[in-house]
Amino acid sequence: MVTTKDGKVIYSIELVKDDAHNLHKVSVDMQSGSVIEVTQKNVAEKDLKRVKAVDQAKVTMAEAITLAEKRLPGGTIAAAEAKPRRGQVVYVVDIEQNGLHVVHVDPDSGRVLSAARKLDD
Repeated sequence: MVTTKDGKVIYSIELVKDDAHNLHKVSVDMQSGSVIEVTQKNVAEKDLKRVKAVDQAKVTMAEAITLAEKRLPGGTIAAAEAKPRRGQVVYVVDIEQNGLHVVHVDPDSGRVLSAARKLDD
């Protein structure tokens, strides 16, 4: 996810390493590449299914981002995460390109399930 804090553009990356019950959040300064903050918390029970699905996926998050970029070349990645959708877990990649677009990628096949401009809420 991309946010701003104190005038800096910050990438926030959440990852699970080794023990699927620990979530690490790393905040990185986009300009310098410096790690600003690292926090850790327990993964909520309701999110364990997502963690396990991503761990077992044939397609990595990085590959899903590449597939989304191919669908919308020239865009800027704003966020990427695994989310439940219709009872399954899918990768959701937000791309800024003349407005925000949302691309859904199947984590098992790598197929782009949908790509559409996100409507304002």
